[in-house]
Amino acid sequence: MKRYIIVIVAVVIMLLLISCERTDQTQDTPPPVHTVAPLPATPPVVNDNQIVNDPEPDNQSFGGKILIVTYAQGQNEEYDVAKMNVEKYGEDRIVHKEWHIHYFDEEENIRRLITYASDPDIRAIIINPPVYGTNKAIDILRETREDILVIYIGELMEDLFDHMQRADIILNVDYIESSSAIVRQAEKLGAKTFVHYIYPNHLSNQVHLRRRDLMKEECEKIGIEFVDVTTHDNYNESRQFISDDVPKMISHYGLDTAFVASRCWLQEPLIKSIIELGAIFPQSCCYSIYHGIPLTLSIADSVPTGELDSRGVEIKRLPTPDELITKIRAELTERNMLGRISTWPTSPLATISVAAVEYAIRWLNSEVMMEGIDIDALRELMEDYTGVEVFLTPFEDEKTGNTYENYLMMSMKYITF
Repeated sequence: MKRYIIVIVAVVIMLLLISCERTDQTQDTPPPVHTVAPLPATPPVVNDNQIVNDPEPDNQSFGGKILIVTYAQGQNEEYDVAKMNVEKYGEDRIVHKEWHIHYFDEEENIRRLITYASDPDIRAIIINPPVYGTNKAIDILRETREDILVIYIGELMEDLFDHMQRADIILNVDYIESSSAIVRQAEKLGAKTFVHYIYPNHLSNQVHLRRRDLMKEECEKIGIEFVDVTTHDNYNESRQFISDDVPKMISHYGLDTAFVASRCWLQEPLIKSIIELGAIFPQSCCYSIYHGIPLTLSIADSVPTGELDSRGVEIKRLPTPDELITKIRAELTERNMLGRISTWPTSPLATISVAAVEYAIRWLNSEVMMEGIDIDALRELMEDYTGVEVFLTPFEDEKTGNTYENYLMMSMKYITF
């Protein structure tokens, strides 16, 4: 299988939204981002800086069609990953459709999904994400289409257990349990103290509180001092608070202090202070190489392609993960910060989105089990994309202790600069 990656501006948009905005549903607005156009590229090779573009279409055959339903263009990166798959496999095999921009309209969502899936040649449906009304639409489809594979990706807007009864596979980023891994990574970087900055409105959000509690528990388990700090409650004041407070923390606890923050826009002032003073940054709130670190180091967020659009304007793309790894290491070398900064080596949501399509192709070709989930095959596809070890963990209900094998949470190995 050819290895590839789509890295465009929606990566940045998703990374600004997924951890902070989707988990608390607040109305805070992050800073604007730039717009660039897509360009296929390779996955990251974290131990090899060689970059080889492979934009050619894939002639791999598979029976039937795959329907991918995403948000509209510009809302999230899943749209762009879907478009990349259309370009790779062709419109005759990958059908990409969109939810209405107002995706809270349940009846409209039901109507759209049933219409989109009406083609009898469609045998796999990837819903990324499953918005309101998705479960009802799947119930209607399965009345006459028992032979379809249904994969949900990302945020689950309706009842969790209703989703698990409808989807054959649910894939999401393990934002909660990976919180413990952040602390272990901080320890590897030399941390003796772990400072957690939480945005005020996250104090009423169960996901953020659970992440904080897991970090605290892991710190206690391995003997790292945990310090919990609440920031100010608006954009400018919270950023200034971080800039003022990090030096105080380092003065008190020393340079072997690791810092994390729960809000996207806190990453830049946090990382800036850490690099200037020589402390530790184990991971951004959105778990991606595109988030926080490049902006702080003034690494260009777009690369010229040499091509022009219909208006005669030069088309640009975001740097590939390989390019970013090389540039970040160079910048951190100059600042004597190697071994103090780490992150995941690519976009986690893009990883899941790409792997879902490749898994569906294998399913259509009967190369994986038709009932249940071939976790090893799914993991292999994700590792193909990321270039690092990937972990898939079945969802466990804390209240009942029940484990659900069709809901898999993904995390991956860190890259340390």
